[in-house]
Amino acid sequence: MWVKNTETGHVWLVDEEHGKRLLKQDYYEEVEAPKAASKKKSDVDEKSK
Repeated sequence: MWVKNTETGHVWLVDEEHGKRLLKQDYYEEVEAPKAASKKKSDVDEKSK
């Protein structure tokens, strides 16, 4: 389960039991799994020059 701290914006993957405890607090919410940032080949090539 992915949870987000609404005060800080940080997102964590936690087990179901821990997530359920966190969600009882007002400043956590369940969110979808974050999408991995993809790097374009051209971006990587530019940084290596």
